Amino acid sequence: MVEVASLILIILYFLALKAIAWLCHRKSSHTQEDFFLGGRIVSGPLLWATVLATAVNSLAYTAVPGLVYQGGVLFVFMWAVVIGLALCIRFLGPLVASYARFHHLISQGELFGHYYSSRSIQNATGLLAIAAALPFMCVQLNGMAKIAHSATAGVVSYELALLLLAAYTGVYIFYGGARAVIATDLVQATVFTLLLLFTACLFTYWIGGFSQAFGAIRTARPELLHFNATTLSACIDNAVSWPLAFFLWPQLFQRMLMAKDEPSIRETSRATLWLFGFTMSLIMTIGIMITAEFITEARSPDTLVAEMFRRHWPAGSSVVVLAVIALGMSTLDSGLLALSSIVSRDLLRTSDYSFSRRCSLVLLVVVTLLAASETGRGALAPMVSFGASLAALLIWPVLGMTFLPGLTSRQILLAYTCGASAIASSIFGPAFGPGILGMVGGMTGIALGWAMDRTWFVVGRIERARRKHRLF
Repeated sequence: MVEVASLILIILYFLALKAIAWLCHRKSSHTQEDFFLGGRIVSGPLLWATVLATAVNSLAYTAVPGLVYQGGVLFVFMWAVVIGLALCIRFLGPLVASYARFHHLISQGELFGHYYSSRSIQNATGLLAIAAALPFMCVQLNGMAKIAHSATAGVVSYELALLLLAAYTGVYIFYGGARAVIATDLVQATVFTLLLLFTACLFTYWIGGFSQAFGAIRTARPELLHFNATTLSACIDNAVSWPLAFFLWPQLFQRMLMAKDEPSIRETSRATLWLFGFTMSLIMTIGIMITAEFITEARSPDTLVAEMFRRHWPAGSSVVVLAVIALGMSTLDSGLLALSSIVSRDLLRTSDYSFSRRCSLVLLVVVTLLAASETGRGALAPMVSFGASLAALLIWPVLGMTFLPGLTSRQILLAYTCGASAIASSIFGPAFGPGILGMVGGMTGIALGWAMDRTWFVVGRIERARRKHRLF
């Protein structure tokens, strides 16, 4: 019965998305700007909803509540994400949006390349953004398929769930583009916020309240309620990179370029602080309750929410399936559009509307194959952390547009190179995490670039002086 209810909900939800995509396709002007940015006319609740739907993803029902189960107080860094994203939207969003609108720029790399008059910056930004976003997109599809498989007790296999989700995502992106994504984001943001609220209240009722939950945690694993060397370093590392990454991941950065005007973006920063903060409170509550429930059991943190429903209310598993699909698709579709714009505008430099639509489908196939691989089926959080650290490196060209106007293209490229190399070194298990290593590497690249610029300047002055001396 549960499996049938889950499948019916999925089918009805997909049909609703298809109808929205068809309506949006009829209103489309069939240009790249319309396909990727929805005509730059998004404002008010639509802009709030698309930012929230892009920021809150399938990890809200998988890895993020599992952070409490795994690391306890490690969850604190998620509040840095909420505050950091709101501040970035408030102070950086209006500037990048106005510059992109004035110069008719569509992608992240195109914007940075135009500002620094450097094709190398455009290419490097595009490649870095793809490397940062691909793990995140893979995780969305992976999380949706895992939960659908778990909540239906294996009736819907992991592979079948991947194919169904990819197929329906591809349909409404191909036909509706950004207009369909924005419209469905409003629906999906409403759906998953209500479901998160429902889940948090239900789990709190089952456990008996916060006092019961903290009592169970304190008795079984008191170390979860205190920072230690491991959790503190991980919290600091994530707090360094994740707030920047949530703004700089291409799917959310592109939301700034969709905005109608700068006041709409500033208004969205306030809405993000309250709405994102509210959803994070609900996710934290869910994490505390599942930790109290499974505190003495060894479980996969990615499926604890589904397991909680199956234990207390099996019929409620269909709620989990719908929530995770709404959360995952709201981020997956945005990411596919952003990556398609990067390939089209930054790497291939084409303005062909038809090619961009086909490119989004090709990228969807790539993401699906990655999610189906052994690597894609692994733990979710480490993959996203690696991508977040790479995305945070994109802050350097933004700082060059705002607070550090003296930065040159050489310095930016060195910051990319040194930062990415430092992040890659974290695979070998150094003392610091990828977030801190990426920032230190980026600063090292900036310093090295500055030293090279000064050296060339001094050498140039000396050479000009020698030539002048020879003339006389």
